[in-house]
Amino acid sequence: MKKIYDKLAKTLKILWEGGIHIVAGTDIPNQALNPGISLWEELYSYVEAGVNPEEVLRAATSNAAKLMDIDVGIIDIDKKANLVLLHTKPFRESKVEIDKVIIDKQILDLNQLELKLKKISMLGYY
Repeated sequence: MKKIYDKLAKTLKILWEGGIHIVAGTDIPNQALNPGISLWEELYSYVEAGVNPEEVLRAATSNAAKLMDIDVGIIDIDKKANLVLLHTKPFRESKVEIDKVIIDKQILDLNQLELKLKKISMLGYY
């Protein structure tokens, strides 16, 4: 399995360096993947393959939006944004710590989000 993963990682790096647009998070619905968590695993695998962490975040946000021709994925004046604010630098520290989640201009309570995650885990996702 490691040989296959290494080959895929090398291929990803070559495609990325060649200017091929890679969009993260395109494999749901797939019974083997857990929504949200699988995306983080995918993004981490890009970093492990040697893609710059800032470019990896763009693959899941603004680049994905451009390829789908929708006006989301960036933070700017007069833009609607749902945000996950972190205490840590993603992909540079071993544990990601969420500070706040903002959806539709509402700051969500992290305790409520934790309860939702527990409900999802009962479904076998997390």
